[in-house]
Amino acid sequence: FSEEKAHWFAFDEAVEEVPVGSELPILPLRGEIVFPAAIVPLLISRPSSLALVERALVGDRVIGLVAQRAPEQEAPGPDDLYVRGCAGRILKMLKYPDGNIRILVQGLRRIEIEEVVKTDPFLVAHVEQLEDSNGEGMEVMALKTQVVQNFSRFVEMTPHLPNELQVVVINIKSPGSVSDLIAANLNLPLEEKQLVLETLDVSKRLSQLNAILQREIELLELGQKIQGTVQNELSRNQKEFYLRQQLKAIQKEL
Repeated sequence: FSEEKAHWFAFDEAVEEVPVGSELPILPLRGEIVFPAAIVPLLISRPSSLALVERALVGDRVIGLVAQRAPEQEAPGPDDLYVRGCAGRILKMLKYPDGNIRILVQGLRRIEIEEVVKTDPFLVAHVEQLEDSNGEGMEVMALKTQVVQNFSRFVEMTPHLPNELQVVVINIKSPGSVSDLIAANLNLPLEEKQLVLETLDVSKRLSQLNAILQREIELLELGQKIQGTVQNELSRNQKEFYLRQQLKAIQKEL
């Protein structure tokens, strides 16, 4: 399967119908946060993670996706993971000749680790499913509209994000789902993305994203301004160089 992160097309209501048990195998993630409904490719190479995936594939394929606090850690234990993550299901799996595998996972819903019940050969934990709150009302809808507008502007300024993403965002009715889609497509530091995942109050989550988008747009505008200044300086220098060469040629002729 393609490694391209085209997960913005996966945001629909179907994921809510997928059952999630109270006990899940926990897959530690390096520098990656998975949001509900997002579809993300993951490379699996650690022996414990390989064993987890193999076991999950013969079952219901539902696993817990929880980020490591330190991505460089090779053998993270329960205390090395964030408490909140996302339940997900494995959609596809591809094996490589070196023994590593790549899986395509789809986030289902937010979870919180209550208790780790097993650590070998991989982590297994009792989890609580988390629900969004404060996701309705005029204020939330107004905030959603503002976030969608800022995100559309951000997409227009960002070459690697397709314009179709704007259409997908506009057509999602749920403010909570809109915030998850946008967060999934922003290249943010791990801690900042984790904070968005952990925020259950939809109004607060939208406010967080609105501030992030405004910051990112300002950075892009500043970058474009600097680029324009550099380009103008180069053009001026090139013009001066050309004129000096012309002047030298005229003086030589005289």
